[in-house]
Amino acid sequence: MAPLSLTAILTRPAIEKAVAELNCEPQDRRELARAIEKDGMITFAILVWMHAEDAIVEFRRHRCLDDRWPLDKQTVREFAPEFATTFCNEFQWQFRPYSFKRNEDVRIQPTEILPFIEELEGQKTGGFGTVSRMIVYPSLQDFYPLTVIGPFHLYMYHFIRI
Repeated sequence: MAPLSLTAILTRPAIEKAVAELNCEPQDRRELARAIEKDGMITFAILVWMHAEDAIVEFRRHRCLDDRWPLDKQTVREFAPEFATTFCNEFQWQFRPYSFKRNEDVRIQPTEILPFIEELEGQKTGGFGTVSRMIVYPSLQDFYPLTVIGPFHLYMYHFIRI
């Protein structure tokens, strides 16, 4: 789901105007504005930000819109090799940062940008890992209700590879 601030900027008329100006075949424009509004608003916003808005046609053709995120470099490289690395490693995380979910045990990829505000105290090291106390944006976690005032503190454990 696109953030409210993005939906306020990328209204249906704004999307339709942008699609009309794309450098693409007429058949590629068919239903493109609807697809962007429904499934690709964040992807399109990133492409506009990168000055690569014409690539939305290939993203749609390869079914690489918002619902397929996070996108990996190999997939994007197939149809947008000139900016696949930048798109995947930087921009997709700036526009749609990682969100911590309750009861989720996942491996976070090294390329993912985590929504930390700051580190509270020095790291504690022992055994084969490091523990850090971090502050996370309240809206990017579901451990505590958003009605709780103030940032959320999170303990991160990082394994040291031998």
